[in-house]
Amino acid sequence: METDCIDFERKTLQVRQQLVTSTQDGHVAYLAPPKTPQSVRTIPLSQGVMDTLTAHLADFPTVEVQIEDRTDPREPKIRKARLLFTTRRLSAIKRQTWGEIWRPAAQAIGLPPGTGLHICRHTYASALIRFGESVKTVQMLLGHKTPTITLNVYSHLWPDSDDRARQAVEAMFADVPLVCPVAEIT
Repeated sequence: METDCIDFERKTLQVRQQLVTSTQDGHVAYLAPPKTPQSVRTIPLSQGVMDTLTAHLADFPTVEVQIEDRTDPREPKIRKARLLFTTRRLSAIKRQTWGEIWRPAAQAIGLPPGTGLHICRHTYASALIRFGESVKTVQMLLGHKTPTITLNVYSHLWPDSDDRARQAVEAMFADVPLVCPVAEIT
């Protein structure tokens, strides 16, 4: 991800490309278009994420790196880019290198062995659903092609109608005093 994809003033991230590690060509890392047209999107970032990105950039200022850009497949080119995350050698983090970073971090926070980075995406989706975001919003923020895809993966996380009914009644009558006071038995 390039740093110009982050709008610090608006607290947003534009997804308009992805870093891909070739399975051939010597495992070259290059920029490519997102998986689908729906994957191109703007994601709101929380203040905590903004603070973390700011701290990261203070500790690891970006430098221009040479990278192949295949975002327009008709005109691939080598260009300079300011990547948010790079290796110590200031090159793009390839898939294999990322695994060497991710596995110890995942283990340190107690994730089971074999848990991939995709858990972050699922956690994000779960939080959106938990705090009441609609299927359409979750679909757009995750970049799913249709709401059906979102529902196929996450429908079990949305509260069912019984849960909503209980919450509605609880919210409506939470401040109503008891009608029948408790009688003292003598």
